[in-house]
Amino acid sequence: MDGFVIPRRKNELSSFSQTTPFFWGHDSTMVVSLHQTPNAYLTPLGKARKGRHLHKTEQLWPLAPRLLVTERIWLNTYRVPSVIMNKPVLSNVWWEITLNKCKYDRALSEKLLCMWLNSSLGLLTILTCREQTRGAFVALKKPQLKELLVPDICNLSISALKKLASAFDEIADKQLQPFPNLEKDEVRIQIDGAVCSAFGLPDLAPIRTLLANEPIVTLKPLYSNQ
Repeated sequence: MDGFVIPRRKNELSSFSQTTPFFWGHDSTMVVSLHQTPNAYLTPLGKARKGRHLHKTEQLWPLAPRLLVTERIWLNTYRVPSVIMNKPVLSNVWWEITLNKCKYDRALSEKLLCMWLNSSLGLLTILTCREQTRGAFVALKKPQLKELLVPDICNLSISALKKLASAFDEIADKQLQPFPNLEKDEVRIQIDGAVCSAFGLPDLAPIRTLLANEPIVTLKPLYSNQ
């Protein structure tokens, strides 16, 4: 935020000629699907804030992507660890992911990664790389982000890539349930089915069941005397 003023809503921008699309915050009641649109807009900062360096907007904006990965996760309430925006954005609590080298179309590759990270296997890899903070609140900092396992897109056939991208388009605006409900979440089941079909994997239902009952996700013990 060293190059912009505080985000303004779109309907407050009539007096500004230069604005930058921004995805502000991560409200689990609002961010419920894989496809998202900017919810705020930035205007360039005229001078550096006290004790800070001014980052030129022309250096920041080229970094804006469409694929985002959440930086912090409330496992008991959040629904999507990754989203694709309808246009390039900057964000304050999402990692902006830019694919520098794409063997295939960039948009197809972004959809594949978003589908993977929102699948049960993707969530499992995030849990294994998380930085524990407190309870169900975990972080995905840069060191953990670098260790995150994702498919090698270059070794995936174009037909499988297109199949996943098509599945993304089909469910992109559908509402997902919070992670504790993923065992019976029809959209998550669709995501898992598309991932299994693309990679030739068996049914992920057992993994969904385990994740849906994982204490760090539910904040409940595995076994109860009651």
